[in-house]
Amino acid sequence: MLDLDALLNLSRATVVLELNWVDGADDDFRQALRAASSAYLVPSAQTEAVDLVIVWWRRHDGDLSDSLLDALRLLTDGGAICLATPKPGSPEYVDAIDISDIAKELNLRQTGTFVIGPDWRATKLQT
Repeated sequence: MLDLDALLNLSRATVVLELNWVDGADDDFRQALRAASSAYLVPSAQTEAVDLVIVWWRRHDGDLSDSLLDALRLLTDGGAICLATPKPGSPEYVDAIDISDIAKELNLRQTGTFVIGPDWRATKLQT
C-alpha cells in the first residue's frame, strides 16, 4: 500500500481538490487519499486555494497545459499537483516526456512518479 502521507506531504490540515475525475479512475487510490491523514477533499467547484490538486488525465482529454494552469490557479503557495495518468500500454497513456516538457513550460518541478493502481500512475508536480 502506498504511503500517501509521505508521497504527497499530507497532514490533517491538507485541503485536496480533485479535478477531471474520469470513469475508470482508480477508486482504491481515491479512497486511500480520503483516509490519509484525514486530508480534506473539497468539491470540484472549490474557488478558494487548496494545498493539493489531483488531476486525472488521459491522452484524449484535451490540452494538458490548460488543465495544469487551471490547477495552478487553485494552489496555495508551496502546493502541489498530483497528475494521474494511465500507465504505459494503455491507449490513453500520456508520455512521460510530454509531462516533463509541459511541466518545464509551466515552471513546475517533477518531484516524483509512482504507481497508484493497476492501471494508473501519478506524477507529482510542484511550484
